[in-house]
This record gives sequence, C-alpha cells and structure tokens, in this order.
Amino acid sequence: MSETPSKPSGNGGDASDVARLGRCILRYRDLQAAGVVSSWAGLGHAIRELGFPRGRTFGPRIRIWFADEVLSWLDKLPLAPIPKAQGSHSKQPTGRGRGRPRKAVPQPDSAEGAE
Repeated sequence: MSETPSKPSGNGGDASDVARLGRCILRYRDLQAAGVVSSWAGLGHAIRELGFPRGRTFGPRIRIWFADEVLSWLDKLPLAPIPKAQGSHSKQPTGRGRGRPRKAVPQPDSAEGAE
C-alpha cells in the first residue's frame, strides 16, 4: 500500500495551480522577457496605437495581463512583408557618390600665368 503524499500548497505554483485558476498571469517583466515589449514607453505606444490589451491593475503599482489576451493580440498582428534580396544587383544607381561631398579645392587662376 503506497500512498502518494499530497504536496502542501505554497508559493511554488505548479501546473495544477494554473489549471485551477484557468488563466496564466503575465507581468511587465514577462512581456519584456518574451520580446513583446522592450520598454514602458513602447508598452504605452502599443496600448495607445496598436490595440495591445491595457491589462488590469492588481495593486497600486502592479499591472498584469492574461496570456490568452496577449496571444490573441499577437495573432491579430499583420504578417511582415517578405524582404527583398540584399545585394549589389538590388540597389539602383543614384549617380552620386556615397557620403559627404568633398570641399571645393581652389584652382590656381590661369589668367595670371598667361600674361
């Protein structure tokens, strides 16, 4: 008769805890680690201009997002266009040199030497 002892519920947070809650909670650092945002300013821009979920306030200075809302937002983003091949054949000649133009070099006056 072997009984499996039940684990005491603590702050460990395993898969069964997530299943009980039903949703996965993300903090700002989780969004940053996943590469969704890189700064608070970028997060504000994504919320205002790109329709990123606003999240919920969990405390006076704590904001959380649900993973399913973030994933849904990511799925709605348009796909990026396929980039053109890089190489010398893809660049159009402009007829100009690269960089800053050279300073004009004063030419000796040819009228003085002719007399």
